[in-house]
Amino acid sequence: MTSSVTTPPRRPDPPSSFTTSPTAQDQLIESLAEEMITAWHRGERPGADHYLNQRPELWESPEAALELIAEELALREEFRVPTATLELENRFPKWISQVRTLRECQRMLEPHWDSADFQLPGAHIGNFQLIQELGRGAHGRVYLATQPELAGRPVVLKIGPALGGEHLSLARLQHTHIVPLYSVHELPERGQRALCMPYFGSTTLAKILAKPESNVGTSRLGEFGKWLRQAQTEEETIYSSPGSTAHFLDQANIPEAICWIGANLADALQYAHVRNLIHFDIKASNVLIASDGVPMLLDFHLARGPLKSGQTAPPHLGGTPGFMAPEHEAALKAAQRGLNMPADVDGRADIYSLGILLRELLSLQKGNSAVNIPVGLNDILDRCTEKDASRRYDSAGELANDLRRQLTNLPLKGVSNRSLMERWSKWRKRRPYAFPLVLITLALGCISLAVWLSIQRIEGDINATRRDALRLMDNEKYSEAVETFRIAERLAGRIPFNLKMRNELLESRHRAEKGQAAKELHDFISKSRPLLATEQNNPEQLRQVLQTCQMLWYDRQNFYAKLNRLPTRKMEETRDRDFLDLALLCSELSESLSTLETRPQAHQQSLQILEEASQLLGSSRGLLLQQVRHLKALNRDAEAEEMLAKAAGKSIRSAWSYLYSGKALLELEDYPQAVQDLNQSLSIDPNSVWANFYLGNCYLKMDQTAEAIAAYSTCVALAPEEGWCRYNRGLAYLAAHRFDSANADFEKALMLDPYLVAAHLGKASVYQQQSRWAEAATELDRAQDGGRIPLADVEYRRALNYLLQDKRPEAIASLKRALQQDPKHLQAQMLLKQFKQ
Repeated sequence: MTSSVTTPPRRPDPPSSFTTSPTAQDQLIESLAEEMITAWHRGERPGADHYLNQRPELWESPEAALELIAEELALREEFRVPTATLELENRFPKWISQVRTLRECQRMLEPHWDSADFQLPGAHIGNFQLIQELGRGAHGRVYLATQPELAGRPVVLKIGPALGGEHLSLARLQHTHIVPLYSVHELPERGQRALCMPYFGSTTLAKILAKPESNVGTSRLGEFGKWLRQAQTEEETIYSSPGSTAHFLDQANIPEAICWIGANLADALQYAHVRNLIHFDIKASNVLIASDGVPMLLDFHLARGPLKSGQTAPPHLGGTPGFMAPEHEAALKAAQRGLNMPADVDGRADIYSLGILLRELLSLQKGNSAVNIPVGLNDILDRCTEKDASRRYDSAGELANDLRRQLTNLPLKGVSNRSLMERWSKWRKRRPYAFPLVLITLALGCISLAVWLSIQRIEGDINATRRDALRLMDNEKYSEAVETFRIAERLAGRIPFNLKMRNELLESRHRAEKGQAAKELHDFISKSRPLLATEQNNPEQLRQVLQTCQMLWYDRQNFYAKLNRLPTRKMEETRDRDFLDLALLCSELSESLSTLETRPQAHQQSLQILEEASQLLGSSRGLLLQQVRHLKALNRDAEAEEMLAKAAGKSIRSAWSYLYSGKALLELEDYPQAVQDLNQSLSIDPNSVWANFYLGNCYLKMDQTAEAIAAYSTCVALAPEEGWCRYNRGLAYLAAHRFDSANADFEKALMLDPYLVAAHLGKASVYQQQSRWAEAATELDRAQDGGRIPLADVEYRRALNYLLQDKRPEAIASLKRALQQDPKHLQAQMLLKQFKQ
């Protein structure tokens, strides 16, 4: 909305006796401001002069009038209504200077985003080329873009101010019905941030609602699918890949489509709510209907955690009038007035908004008398939109369950099934054979035809569901694929004498279950391996991981046998790598947690595990070299030499075989040969994070700090979100006496992983090298407070800090405290012994 420039009406003369007290006047202004806020949220746009004309005496009170003008300016900013300074001066000529001051204050508080700050289609931003503008808001733009280096794949770039935490909210959400976040790109020279997301089209429910009003037909089926195609753009047609969803929408009537869309969106909300994230802005324009017909939630810029009654109102809270739950509206008003929250606002507010949205979709039924709105669907939406939050569905998951039960003709659980006719209709749909059997003697031919048609439909649903499951397997979403195969199996159970199809579905589900188990093993190994990439780790955490590794290794034969015939050859290679990593984790964690007394036993156990790994996976150079290291540690030199000769005769072909060989040579301190094998691994697989990591370790051991920094920098580039990569590069910078760079990497490591408290020790070392003793002591305290590093190690580092300051008594006290924590701490023992001498 825009406001026209108007001349204020003639103001009546003030009364001869103005008796309103200051307290009464304040209450009056507060009441008028409240009326203005309520009117704007209803969609009306009254100005301050409207209320001044209602109470003419206020024209003679500048303080009162300016309070109302300031309230109008705040509402204009909130609802993005342009404000012209000339208009305000014409409306309030009596206080031109004060109005100008108010506008200047408002401008200083507003972020400045000129349209020139945004690139035009055809421009390049980073490695993206902008193709066309898909939409815009007050402070941002949304573009269709391509990535030339990735075969020109289409993506969506959402560019706006580098403020807020929408990217952090999206990073937590990986769900089929939530538009995911590919990457975040900061544009500091423009003060902007670009969010890269996959391109699924630009058709929202708002576009579909706007399209069919003049094209309402009388066909029972396919209305929603037809309107979806009408709303899609040419680009979406190019990139679309119609599947079972589009097929469903072409067959479903509007209530069925609404149930299906609502259930999927409720699933997405349940996923977000479980992660303590409320959307707060569910509306038609924030629901994308992808080019293949799948509904997806958009725009999490208002998302935040639940609000508790009595807590301080958050400074940034928003919503869309008409879609907000009553408690949401009350919270918004409280936030505007700086008051505490009047009531809890949680996931039920999103359920209310979703109910309003589905009601809006039902407006597509108007003019089509061929389809009645089901009573059950009406009752579901009535419960969603209850004014009292306690009367709504307790969770979005319960709402999704009821919508699917309505869609699949099952009795509803969240509301009463009050329509007898609808219950009978559902019963008949759930039992397509019951009614024809009653009439079998009267119309055998009709029943046979009905049965055949029903079987054809079920087989079509089974084939569509199986294709969905196979697509999920291709995308490595094995758990969802398993559930989808189960649905297909249940459908197949409704077709008699079809044992072949059931067996095929069962075999496919077993393959998906194997893929899921293999992926879970790989995820566990991937999360556990970085524990050995830092110098210090919490022993308790290491023991927990070791216990899980030993349990898996103990059952390795059965586990490995269950993972035969995986969906792809690549997964089988990954499985073998993961089992080898599992063996090495058992070996290295046992050694890391051992003491001087138990270390020989740990080496002996490691030899046994490595021998078992050779029997399971076959002998390799890396496994043989690992055995050499443990044999040497046990002083079994003759066996070690024999094993070393055997390893030399082993040929290597794969990148990961070179990687394990180089890692073993690193631990054997044969750094030149380790560098050679690791470089061979990188020549085959340049994107191997771990080959670069171990290569950096080799160079650091050889005091080639420049090469170590380069290798660790490659790790940082390949895994920018991993704190341990930054931490190890910080150690290399420290060894090269590049203290500022080391400190920056330690800081970044802590930002990425606050639990990586070993970085505090790294910062302490930097400050010690710079003789910044107090700051070094502070970092040691922070390492101790982190609770993930043995206190004996921290006290030993604190003793070194005191020693460098020539504070011998304090150093001795720290060493004694270290030995109190760990009487067998070898470094503390040796240093204390030197003091006594």
